[in-house]
Amino acid sequence: MTKYIFFFLMLCVSSTAYSQTASISGNISTHTGTLIPNTTVILKAANYEQTVLTDNSGVYLFTDVPTGVTYTLEMERTGTLLNGVSTFDLVQMLQTILALPILNLPAQNLAADLDLSGTVSVRDVWVLRQLILGLTTTLDTPNWRFVPLDYQYPDPIIPTSISLTEAIENLNFIGVKAGDVSGNASF
Repeated sequence: MTKYIFFFLMLCVSSTAYSQTASISGNISTHTGTLIPNTTVILKAANYEQTVLTDNSGVYLFTDVPTGVTYTLEMERTGTLLNGVSTFDLVQMLQTILALPILNLPAQNLAADLDLSGTVSVRDVWVLRQLILGLTTTLDTPNWRFVPLDYQYPDPIIPTSISLTEAIENLNFIGVKAGDVSGNASF
């Protein structure tokens, strides 16, 4: 009996000795460089999920993550729908529709594309106007959108996929507040 217990203990020790873990870290900021605190970051794989919040500096950190697995990384943030949204954003959207070169950054176009149709349209202007006037209080799309630093508008927003073999640092993202074209949301 003691021989079987010894074998089981050795099996447990050897499997623990060979299991590898790593960390994943980065930050989330606006397109203007303001770091975004209190954003939920979710790391998922088959039979695995870990959730953290960004700290006051917009930094997130996952530790002791098993390697050799492909994960998806998703972000969520709640807050006031009109945070950072003003008639100035509405004017910038209108100028874009009139083909004036106002929205130069992918994040600005993503903020202006309220319905996530892939274009900034009269419908987006109408939805933002309804929000500003208080005629509606919800959006059919997420209030916040999170994309990698190299995001190119109008690519669809998809969760980031990571194959973890070693520690990953500086996996940074841009947080885009729907309707906040100017990027002046407060935190």
